[in-house]
Amino acid sequence: MTKFFFQIYHLIWLAFLSYNARFFVNQNHFNIELTMFAKPFSYLANPEVLFPLVFLLTVSLTLFNLIRHNLIVFSLTTVCYLLLFSLKHSFGKIDHNMQGWMVLSVLFCGLNIKQPLSSFRNLTIIRLGQCLLLSHYFSSGLWKVRKMFNSPPDSIYNLGLEHFATTIAGGSGTSLLIENFFVENDWLLGLGFIIVLIFQLTALIPFFLNKWYKAWAFVAVGFHIVTGFSLAIWFKPTIISLIFLLYITEELMTHESNNVS
Repeated sequence: MTKFFFQIYHLIWLAFLSYNARFFVNQNHFNIELTMFAKPFSYLANPEVLFPLVFLLTVSLTLFNLIRHNLIVFSLTTVCYLLLFSLKHSFGKIDHNMQGWMVLSVLFCGLNIKQPLSSFRNLTIIRLGQCLLLSHYFSSGLWKVRKMFNSPPDSIYNLGLEHFATTIAGGSGTSLLIENFFVENDWLLGLGFIIVLIFQLTALIPFFLNKWYKAWAFVAVGFHIVTGFSLAIWFKPTIISLIFLLYITEELMTHESNNVS
């Protein structure tokens, strides 16, 4: 079952890499100062050479891990994931939409493929990964609570409007029709702010009550789909992380325990 877990994980990564293939192969818009590199490495410092090479190496290592899992190769693959997506968003930066998935990738280096998912070591790592993923939501909820306490009691609608304005200013791609609708019905933004706040503050409940992992994943994915269609904010890696780590993983462990019993 642990091997199947890793196979699903690597298939997801292949999907990510395939989706970004055109970007990684064509890096003409990157401007890197070649003088910062020693002369022998100046050719590799050229983004038109560096990115496709790292991309092809990452794909090759991922395919190898699909066929045969090896801890050293898997750790090297994870380093390539980090490098590739850091370079994609400019040197030294990883898109915040990828952070949760990258953290999981590093954590999974500690999983033992020879042991079942429900073994103490593997279960500890999986629960830690789930907690880290959920903590992103919880910390966002705490930030909103602080915002509420620092604002006048009657300004809850304004907070919703403020978040909406920030989203629009960030270029979310929301249609003008939807923008006007929410501006004219600002009470919906206030209500939405409260619903999102409750949703985020309950994020750690599954960590203490394991039976709620799949239910919370269902609600979270639904939330992201709604914000995707209404506000054009799509956190695709986060959605996939939720489905994989909170739903599929729990299903695999349930199936594993049923087989044992």
